[in-house]
Amino acid sequence: MQESQANNMHLTMCYDDELKKPQPFKATEIDTHGAYDLEFFTVDGELYLAVANSKTTTQPWPTFVFVESAIYRWDNGDFVLQTQTDVTYGASGWEHFVIGDDHYLALAIHETDQSPDRYITDSYVLKWDNNTRTLQEHQAIETNGAYDWKHFEIDGSHYLVVANNHAKSVVYIWKPTLNKFVEYQHIDSTNAVHWEHFTIGNEDFFAVSNKRVDALSTVYRWENQTMVEYQRLNKTNIAHIEHAVIDGVHYLAAAKGGSYVDDQESAFYRFENNAFVDFLRVNTSDAYSWEHFEVNGIHYFAVANSVKVPGGGQTYSVVYRWENGTLVEQKRYETNYATDVKYFEVGGVNHVIFAEIGNVDTKSRVFRDPQLPPLCEGISS
Repeated sequence: MQESQANNMHLTMCYDDELKKPQPFKATEIDTHGAYDLEFFTVDGELYLAVANSKTTTQPWPTFVFVESAIYRWDNGDFVLQTQTDVTYGASGWEHFVIGDDHYLALAIHETDQSPDRYITDSYVLKWDNNTRTLQEHQAIETNGAYDWKHFEIDGSHYLVVANNHAKSVVYIWKPTLNKFVEYQHIDSTNAVHWEHFTIGNEDFFAVSNKRVDALSTVYRWENQTMVEYQRLNKTNIAHIEHAVIDGVHYLAAAKGGSYVDDQESAFYRFENNAFVDFLRVNTSDAYSWEHFEVNGIHYFAVANSVKVPGGGQTYSVVYRWENGTLVEQKRYETNYATDVKYFEVGGVNHVIFAEIGNVDTKSRVFRDPQLPPLCEGISS
C-alpha cells in the first residue's frame, strides 16, 4: 500500500466576462425524475441513452414515489422514449456491456421504499431484445444500497463489480454454463458509490469511490485473478473517479462530494513512479461526477456540481479545457443539482448532457454546443 503525497498546484481559471453568466446554448429537455446516472450505448448503429430515475414527489415532501428508469433513442436530433421496465424503481446506475453477440445492461437499485431495510433489495442484469428494442429481466442479484456497476473483461472472462453503499462491494464472474453471474470476491469498501476500471501497460487497475467523510478512496490492482489493494488516495468523501490518458500520462480525477464539509476541492492524481501522486486541485461544489473527453485533439473535463457555490447564488456545472498540465475554465452551465455529466457527438455536433435531480421532478437537459473548442483564446494559463 502506498499513500499519495499532496502538492500545491492549483487550477487556472478563465475569467472572461461572458463566462460569468449563463451560456445561451440551445438545450432540449428529457423528462427525468430524480436522475442519478446516464449511460450511452449503441446497438446496430442506433444510439440509446439509459437514465437511472430514482424517485418523484407526487405527494408533499418528504414523501417520495419511486419511478421507473427509462431508455431513450436518438431520433432526428432529440431523445425519444424507447422503453421502460417495472424492475427499475429506485435506480441509481446503469452499465452497458456485451457478451458474445448479446447486449446487457446492469442496473443498480439503491432503494425501493422508505422502510428501515429499504437498501437490501435486488439489482438486475437486463438483456436487450433487439427485435422489440426492449429490456428483458435476465438475472436478479441482491445488493445493499447499490449505487453503481462496472463491467470488465480480463483474459476472456467477464466480471461485474457492484458498489454497495451499505455493505462490502462484490465482484461477480460470468459463468457461461449457467448463463449468469455468480459471486467471486468481496471487497472491503466503505460507503462505495462508484467503480472505475482502467489499464496501465499490461496491468488492470480499479478505483473505488468511498463517499464518507472518514473514508479514503482506494486503487486496486488485478493480481492472480483477484483485486488487491494497491494505493489509498489522500481524499475522503469522493463521489466519482474518472480515469484519463493525456500525452501518454495517466490521471485520476476525483470528484469531491459532501456539501456539509469545508473542503470542496476535487483532486487530480498523476501516475508516476508506480504511484498516483496529488497533482492538481479544483474548486468544485459537492461534485458528483467528472467526464473526460477529447475534441479535435483538445482534452476537456466536465464536472457535475450539485449545490450552490459558497456564499449562495446559482449552481453551475463547468467544462474545463486542459492546457499545459492545468485546467482552464471553458464554459459554465446552469444546472439544478447535477449528478452526472456525459459528452457525446452526433453528426459532427458536440453535446453535453447533465442528469439533474433538482427537486426530483427537474428535467435533465442536453446542450447542443457546436462551438465547444476554445472560447478563451488569449487567456494565459
